Amino acid sequence: RTDVGSDKKKYQKKKKDPGDLQRAIRAAKNGDLGEEFEKCILEMKVARLPFHSLEYSRRGDIDALRKCTEDVKTCLDSNGASCLHWACGSDSLSVVKYLIEELHFDPSQPQLGRRSYEGRTPLHWAARNGNLRVCGSD
Repeated sequence: RTDVGSDKKKYQKKKKDPGDLQRAIRAAKNGDLGEEFEKCILEMKVARLPFHSLEYSRRGDIDALRKCTEDVKTCLDSNGASCLHWACGSDSLSVVKYLIEELHFDPSQPQLGRRSYEGRTPLHWAARNGNLRVCGSD
């Protein structure tokens, strides 16, 4: 007989804490470009993004983003956010500069998509997350 309850518990979604993503982002800023995010993803505290380029932008992994073979400019998440939105939201200044200066992302491009998210710019994402460096105030 198999204990179904233990399997069910093993894959049960953990309660999300708003600080989970912030802890993962801080770890990425300190050089951990994957382990802390993967831990949060595996524990289902943070959702995996649908494209590698979005994930690299969120993590601030500029080296991986430079090597990415996806069309970085066309990748959007399910809510219409681009790589630039994710980089601004996670305070990844080097990625923000790369996306704007080298890949010519438009920083005034609003988020396309659903409900309350529509119209938010990358600057909105940076300001909402308190990322003053990206806002140009630090």
